[in-house]
Amino acid sequence: VTVTANGDVIFNWLPSTSNQTQGYVIYNYLVGSGNAVPIDTVYGQFSTTYTDIVRDPTVQVLNYTIAAFDSCQQFGSYSNLYHNTLFLQASTGACQNQVNLNWNKYIHWPQGVLDYQVWASINGGPFNQVGSVDSSLDNYAYSNFNDGDSLCIIIRARSRADTNIISNSNMVCLRASIIKAPSFIFITNATVGL
Repeated sequence: VTVTANGDVIFNWLPSTSNQTQGYVIYNYLVGSGNAVPIDTVYGQFSTTYTDIVRDPTVQVLNYTIAAFDSCQQFGSYSNLYHNTLFLQASTGACQNQVNLNWNKYIHWPQGVLDYQVWASINGGPFNQVGSVDSSLDNYAYSNFNDGDSLCIIIRARSRADTNIISNSNMVCLRASIIKAPSFIFITNATVGL
């Protein structure tokens, strides 16, 4: 499950091995209850991509699971091993000269997450990797920018099993505002006391 540059959520899965498969039901997985609410249907055994253009990954974590069905409309059970979007939040510390990044962990890749990479675009430039943390962390303090820079930041999780399998977070954009200490003091007058 990943968030696209335009804010949609797209996800892929492996096709069902049953030749009787006619399609898949897409579910919004409700973590607290363990229930799932159907949100859409994808037809075809080898149709294994879905784009959610309705739910907003910039306001919360979104959780998904699927179930296959056959031509008799018999539905398999959905998996409790749901996958989720990465929800990035950022706060600035003007006196600290940094942007504090926090996100939720990506779960249920078979071999887990290798690492989380921090990617940033400065003043509309291309995205470049500016940092990374291991899979045990869910935060990063980014500070390689200038006062007034326009920043757009995403977090990218990489699968331990295959680093080509990634999940991008929602994009957070902000203008950097940092307080700089004076670099010099200009004295205009000096007197000697008697």
